[in-house]
Amino acid sequence: MGGVSLTRQWESKWFTEGKWYLTGYWEASVGRWNSNAVGGQEIWDVGLTPVFRLQPKNTNGFRPYVEAAVGIHLIDHTHVSTSRDMST
Repeated sequence: MGGVSLTRQWESKWFTEGKWYLTGYWEASVGRWNSNAVGGQEIWDVGLTPVFRLQPKNTNGFRPYVEAAVGIHLIDHTHVSTSRDMST
């Protein structure tokens, strides 16, 4: 599989009164799957995902963060090979 994604940061920040705040970004992606299995085919994947990021306000030194995302991906075929199908 190969793919490319683009991201766009959100300008909004939430829960900014403490040492951490919540922000995020959009991730748009396109990918191509190529199966070498018998009866395999090329599958295209297009996705859009909002990603939420919890990060500290501290801008220097060690900056851990936590990300969570649930997005949508559309594929053009569910048939990967003669013996394998993907769910919809």
